[in-house]
Amino acid sequence: GIGDELRFIEGLLGAFKSRIEDAREFALRHRLLLLRASNGIPLDVTLGALPFEDKAVALASAEEIAAGVRLLLAPPGALVVFKVFANRPQDWLDVEGIIVKSGHLINWEEVHADLADLLELKDDTTALGRLDELQAAILRVKLRSLKERLAARRTLAAHYDENLAGCPHVTTPVVAPDCDHAYHL
Repeated sequence: GIGDELRFIEGLLGAFKSRIEDAREFALRHRLLLLRASNGIPLDVTLGALPFEDKAVALASAEEIAAGVRLLLAPPGALVVFKVFANRPQDWLDVEGIIVKSGHLINWEEVHADLADLLELKDDTTALGRLDELQAAILRVKLRSLKERLAARRTLAAHYDENLAGCPHVTTPVVAPDCDHAYHL
């Protein structure tokens, strides 16, 4: 637990090989212990209470996932940070799904800042670039349907204009001559 980190660090260093020199001091300073399993797989053990983790918990929301069952769920941006930091093949598939489903809800500048700090702890210089490439690939696919999506928005906006025309307290967007409105929030 917090305040007793050295006991956990010593126990883990007794069971696993360290990936770096001065692993004990590094873990105490950065709250991250970089180990290697006997089969060669790298292990990143966080000691918890990193500032990012505190923020992720503070931003989490209680969601009902079944009748009477509520779970505290991290926001999509925090999930991306956790997954990119873990950097396993399944994590990257999960990141792709998060971007497709909830990318519009994510503050990407904040994700990049949080990730830059965390990835520096384990000297990862490639994960941010990989995330950017994944985002770009997804956006390229979405871009193919942009004209159809804009047309659907314009059709819906025309419907609202027609049905709200007589409402005295409602002003619909004005479109300048020779211009098209995207009707994007």
